[in-house]
Amino acid sequence: MKSLITGALVMIMPAFHADASTMEFPEKMPDGTFLNTTTGNVEVEYHWIAFKDIPVQPRHRYLVTIRARIKKGAVLEDTPAMEIALEQSIWSGNMPWELPVITFEYKSENKRLWARYHGAAVPVFSKEFRDYKIDFYAFDNADTVRFFIRPQAPGNTVEIASAEIVELYTEKEPYLNANPDLSFGMYNPSGWGHAEKATFGRDDSGPYIDVGTSWAVGDAIPVTPGERLNISYKGTPAQDRSFMNFGTAFFKTPQFTINGSDRVGANKLPMRATAKVPAGSSKIVVPEGANWMRLCFNDGCMRYIKVEKITEGRKTE
Repeated sequence: MKSLITGALVMIMPAFHADASTMEFPEKMPDGTFLNTTTGNVEVEYHWIAFKDIPVQPRHRYLVTIRARIKKGAVLEDTPAMEIALEQSIWSGNMPWELPVITFEYKSENKRLWARYHGAAVPVFSKEFRDYKIDFYAFDNADTVRFFIRPQAPGNTVEIASAEIVELYTEKEPYLNANPDLSFGMYNPSGWGHAEKATFGRDDSGPYIDVGTSWAVGDAIPVTPGERLNISYKGTPAQDRSFMNFGTAFFKTPQFTINGSDRVGANKLPMRATAKVPAGSSKIVVPEGANWMRLCFNDGCMRYIKVEKITEGRKTE
C-alpha cells in the first residue's frame, strides 16, 4: 500500500530537525488491519502490526511521532478508574483493561537485538487523537528499527492518523537525554526504560515519576570518554527518607547485561535532593572505556533529570 498519509494536523518541527519521513506499513497488512478509504487512516484491530523497518545510523538520535486514538475499547475519558490504574501500571503492565501500546525493537542484519531496561511501551489511552512521541538513540550494532502497534485485546481498535520519524541533531538539542522533564505528556515513559513499583502522576507542579523507596533506570545515551557533562535534577525524597539519590552509570554497550560485565563505572559525586534543597546539579567527566551512559534515581519523586554536554561558551544550569 502507499505511505500512510492523512489530512490530520500538520507536524511542525523545530528548524534544527531534519525533514520528517512518513513511516510506512507493509504492502500486505495482517487480518484485522485495514486502510479506511474515507478518512485515509489505518485501523488496527486485535492483531498487532509493524511498520516497515526503518534504516538508522548507529548512535544517531531519532524522534518518532504517532498520532493515534482508541476508536473502540476502554478509554481514559469514559473510565475514571483507569487514571489511577494507569499511574501505577506503566512499567508493570498490570492493567485491568488491556490498553493498546506502541513498542519498538532494534535489528541488526534482520535479527532482533536484545536490550534490558530499555524502550518502555508507550500506552495509547484516549479516544481523542493525540501525538505519542518516542525519542531514542540507535544502538552501536543496529541497522534498522521496527515500530509496532499492539491493540492487545480483542475489543480494541486503534486508529492511526499519521506516523513520522525525524533524525534529531544531537549537538543542537538542549539535552542529551530523552524526555528529561516528562514533557511528552502523561503516561509516556519514553526515555525511562524501567521504574520499579513506580507511579507516573501529575500535580500542581507538573508531571513526576514517584518510585517511593524503589528505583528507576533510563534508556542508554551514547557518550565519549573525556566528555564533560552537566547533570541537573529535581525531586522530593520518599516519606521515610532524608534524601533522594540521582546517579549515572557507564557501560561499554547499551544492552545492559544482567551480570554487569559491560559496566565501566559510575559517577561518585553526591547527587541528592532533600526536602529543603529539592534541586541541584553536578559536573562529571565520562570515564575511559565508556561508550554509553544510563541515568538512575531512587527513594523519591523525580521531577526532572537533564543532561547537557559542556562546551566552550555554552552556559549550563
